[in-house]
Amino acid sequence: MRFKNLILLTVGLTSALSTAIITPSGIEVPNTLLKYLTCPIGDVICKNGQDSICSENYNICQQSNPNILDELLTKNGHKKGNFTPNEYCKIHLEVCKMIMNYDPPLTKDYIYNLDQYLTCGKDDSICQYGKSNSCREVLKLCWGNYPKDACIKLSDTCKKINSNSNITNITTNNTSSYKQALKKTIKNEVKKVDTKRKTTKRIYKTKKTSKRVVLKKNKKDL
Repeated sequence: MRFKNLILLTVGLTSALSTAIITPSGIEVPNTLLKYLTCPIGDVICKNGQDSICSENYNICQQSNPNILDELLTKNGHKKGNFTPNEYCKIHLEVCKMIMNYDPPLTKDYIYNLDQYLTCGKDDSICQYGKSNSCREVLKLCWGNYPKDACIKLSDTCKKINSNSNITNITTNNTSSYKQALKKTIKNEVKKVDTKRKTTKRIYKTKKTSKRVVLKKNKKDL
């Protein structure tokens, strides 16, 4: 019984350790930055969106006064843990560069949960393009690693996505209209982040101005 429990504990620890995502420099990605690496395997639409948002959020590292960087990171929801502001920003930049080439580990859910590839609206060609890419990438990994029947069903699902005329045009021609639509989608997401960042800056400036006024008043009283 003890031996069996030891095996289960070892397997559990190995599984927990294997879920950690490591940057090219060998540092474990902090929890607050893991959200940028959550896109499904091969979903380039999701990855493009996360890449733009990650880069936009990284601007705080480039544009902020080093003396107040720690404060601004905290106000913007960045939990840097034991890292210094500069260390955290370096990791943030590394994560942004990882997004387009990173894929999460293949799990059974990718193979057997076929409905996830068919969730896009009928006319949402952008979403369909991302799901189609994801499905085809997963299919490549399926052959030889999962039962043939499961891979055939997955293949049929991929074909259902591609049967849409809009997505066929996008995948074969890579039209400028697709690129424009993709940019528009990304910009909308970035605007949300940008609005939050600008609001935080205004709040900080207001507080800073108020402190100056109080200091001047105190000097006059003296």
